[in-house]
Amino acid sequence: MIDEIGRTWKLGRPVTLNLESLVPKLEAQRAVLNRHVVSLHEPHLPSSVTPFVMMGQLASLNDRGREAADLVFPEAETWTREDLKGRRRLAEELATRVEEIGLPSQHNWRGVCRETVLKIDLDPLESRIRSLAETLSALLETSNKLASVLAQPSPNSFDEVDRQRVVALS
Repeated sequence: MIDEIGRTWKLGRPVTLNLESLVPKLEAQRAVLNRHVVSLHEPHLPSSVTPFVMMGQLASLNDRGREAADLVFPEAETWTREDLKGRRRLAEELATRVEEIGLPSQHNWRGVCRETVLKIDLDPLESRIRSLAETLSALLETSNKLASVLAQPSPNSFDEVDRQRVVALS
């Protein structure tokens, strides 16, 4: 430590900087930073949202933002504040409906394109449902037997039945 103090002592006094030339450079950099701050708080039209607010909203998403990173909203840069409020109301309504009925991809009636069922359609529909129920019952019985033979748990979904089939054929 004494050697380091001695080495530092031998360096002598710090060289004085030419402050007169440094001040204009610092003022120029301060002007650049001030323009940056102004642009961060300048509302983007037609939405009137500032980049500062947008960055804050994005930061508040944390990891949830990754889930929606692929979402694209065509022409979102042209939305007004009212457009955004209307779309937000629609999204909230959709979320409420999904809570009530569940995910559409898991709904029992997904893929059904009919809005009404006529009385004339009921008998054929009932016949097809009974046939499907019998087929499912046979599949369940076969699958349970196969699970027993393979010393595996019984499948609880069509995906598990398909995996079981692949294992059995291997």
